Amino acid sequence: MRVSTSVSRSRCASLSSLAARTSATTSLRRETASGNELLAVTGRIVNPSKAQQTVRDIRAELRDAQGRTVYSWTITRPVPQLAPGGAADFDSAAVDIPRGAKNLHLSFIGPTGN
Repeated sequence: MRVSTSVSRSRCASLSSLAARTSATTSLRRETASGNELLAVTGRIVNPSKAQQTVRDIRAELRDAQGRTVYSWTITRPVPQLAPGGAADFDSAAVDIPRGAKNLHLSFIGPTGN
């Protein structure tokens, strides 16, 4: 599986793991009327392999300029399995994210929750 992401006002990051791919195609980072910062992420998981793949939940991490995780959350998998060549969209939002967050990193959570 491959994860690639982009965040407004951030750099791009990527991760490879197994055979499915995830890409965050849209991200929006803005301040709400209450003064909190909102980050919305949408993307697609794609299975480019010739075998059915199990889809795991996605761990979203916001990292500062030094690469330290400053905020994280779990994005629930949109489907449990993907057929060969199949795809599924996902979306998520986080509110009150730290202003020091510069990069978004997505990874699939392993079977033990890591």
